[in-house]
Amino acid sequence: MRWYSWLILCLLLAAWFGKWEDLARERLTGRSPQSRASQSQSFFKYGLGLFNSAKDSAVEVKTLSIGRQKQMGSHFVWQWEAGVWSDSRRDQGRSSSFFGNMGMGLNVDAKNVYAQALWGIAAISNTDAYLGGRAQFNQDFSIGLKDSKGVRIGVSYKHISSAGIFEPNIGRDFATIRLAVPW
Repeated sequence: MRWYSWLILCLLLAAWFGKWEDLARERLTGRSPQSRASQSQSFFKYGLGLFNSAKDSAVEVKTLSIGRQKQMGSHFVWQWEAGVWSDSRRDQGRSSSFFGNMGMGLNVDAKNVYAQALWGIAAISNTDAYLGGRAQFNQDFSIGLKDSKGVRIGVSYKHISSAGIFEPNIGRDFATIRLAVPW
């Protein structure tokens, strides 16, 4: 297995073990399921490429990912995510790729809405005309609605690039629908 495959596998395992860590903490501390719901969530994202990621049409590039997010204190979150994007324009030096990322950021909750901004590191399985190296950075911004049980639905913007470390560094941009559930 290549190093990036191990990274993606580790991210998935971290998400799985994070669930069991939450359940063990709940048993030890006696925290209610509602407080656990506000602390950890699993999420699913589906979206389309934007800007340079889809020069001719937004439907050329699609992305799908799953992940886990944990609240740290009142305004900070950790996030692990693994997914894939599919690029239908391989004739132009573009390719599909698996990716994994983890990061930290800010979470602002109001009564029925939330907003998040996260920054972190990422790894991709295939380089192409937009991303020159396998090691990348990512930014993720989300806004949406939440209910009293902790279920969230919103929209996200994701950017992946190497910050100029590798060439080319055009980057990949995605607009996604995000569904998060306490788990």
